Amino acid sequence: MACGAPAPVGPGSGSPATGTTPTGTAAPGTPPATTATAGATLLDGYTLPVPPGWSGQDRAVIGTAFQQDARCVSAETVDRPVPSDAGSPELNRAAVQLCVITRDDDLTLDQWLAGRSQRTSTPERYGTCDVRVLPGTPQRQLAYAQSPGRRAEIAVTVTMTPEKAQQRLREVADLLTKMRCPPL
Repeated sequence: MACGAPAPVGPGSGSPATGTTPTGTAAPGTPPATTATAGATLLDGYTLPVPPGWSGQDRAVIGTAFQQDARCVSAETVDRPVPSDAGSPELNRAAVQLCVITRDDDLTLDQWLAGRSQRTSTPERYGTCDVRVLPGTPQRQLAYAQSPGRRAEIAVTVTMTPEKAQQRLREVADLLTKMRCPPL
C-alpha cells in the first residue's frame, strides 16, 4: 500500500467513468455519486469537509489498495509548488481522501478488517463517524468506517516542512472532527 503516493485517476476513483465529471456534476444520463457543497464534498451519504484554502477533488489523490475499487473524493493543499526542473523532491502537501465501496456482505467492520489481515486497529470517532484506525502516525493514517450498504476508507497524508507541518496537522484534525457519516 503506497499511502501518500498520488493515485491514478481511473474507473472507481471518482473519474467520469463512475458517473461524475471532474467538477462533480453528473455525466449525461447517470446519477451523481458526489456533489459539492460550500466547503464540503458529499459521497454516498458521507461528507468530507474542505478547509479554507484547500482544494476539493472528485478523485483519489492518495494511492491505497482500497481506492482501486472505490469512488473517492479528497481535500488537498500543496505548499510551495516545486519547480518542474527540480528533479524529484518531496511534495509539500497535506491531503485527506475518502473512498467508498458498496458492501456485499454482512461482516462487521472488525471482521472485515481481520479478513484483510488488519488485526490491530483502534476505535475512534471522526465527527459523526465511528472509525477503526490502523496503526500509523498523524502524518500517515488509514481509518475505516461502515454504514448500511457501504464501507469507507479515510486516508491522511501530511508531508510538510517542519514550519508548516503543525498547521497542516491542526487543519487535518479539524477536518476529521467535521466529517459526517450516514446514520447507522
